[in-house]
Amino acid sequence: MDPLSLASISLFDIARFRDTYTARSSIASRYIEARRDTLLTHFVDDIDSLKSLMDDTGAVISGSLALRLFLPEDAVQWPINDMDLYVPNSSCADVVTHFIRQGYQLSNQSPSSAPYAYGDMTQIETVITMINSGKKVDIIISKSSSSILPIFFFHSTIVMNYFNSNTFFAAYPELTKRKRGLINGIRFASGSLSDRSLSCLLKYTARGFKFARDLNSWETEDAADSHQCGEHFDCPQRLRTSVDRGCFTVKIGSSEDQRHEATRPVAWCLGGSPCNIDTVELPSLVFAVT
Repeated sequence: MDPLSLASISLFDIARFRDTYTARSSIASRYIEARRDTLLTHFVDDIDSLKSLMDDTGAVISGSLALRLFLPEDAVQWPINDMDLYVPNSSCADVVTHFIRQGYQLSNQSPSSAPYAYGDMTQIETVITMINSGKKVDIIISKSSSSILPIFFFHSTIVMNYFNSNTFFAAYPELTKRKRGLINGIRFASGSLSDRSLSCLLKYTARGFKFARDLNSWETEDAADSHQCGEHFDCPQRLRTSVDRGCFTVKIGSSEDQRHEATRPVAWCLGGSPCNIDTVELPSLVFAVT
């Protein structure tokens, strides 16, 4: 398989190809790394410096840029508008200083109560927007020492992904590669979706994604989706962790994979209504595993 062929399949399938056909694994590895670096060059000239920053601070890139890296390259048509960098609360000054040295200027700083924050339950302390000649980076500061905890408060599973200098992570790879997303039950904590969450869902619907509250919504479309409520990793009633077998984690590049304290495991449950009457309803929850 050549790089042109790899552009038509998801990162999830590229990784499986690499693991199955070890004789050609170097082709897949180089493609993944090159595609990651191409995305980063939209925002920085010195890629190695950004990767070192993520190594040192535990910062990760999430949002639409991580989703773009996961989906087939040929299938992504929306523009590259910004980069969302999630940062542990102790590293705010280091990260802001880094981007100032890269030519960025402070554009705006929003508290966690701002519309960006999807409501009160986000684990986001503040959002610092920096710009440089049309390039935009949102530095999203976590309320805790975990850079990845806010990711599991997102509106839906399609953006519960992140990458750093040497790893890509996806919480719901099978659903995401099929452009399906489960709406996070925690977003209904106030009784209804916030305007921000609804706007995000509508944006991704326009990009071809389908959303639901449970897997039953799709079982009429695909018999293979039949599942045991509370047991299947994609079921919103399943208590999950970021290191369980339902997650997808793939190594990028040749550097040694060393987990930073800021990306320690997170546990979550999407919650919502059970898929059947025999299942006990679990609450929506997210917490760092210590």
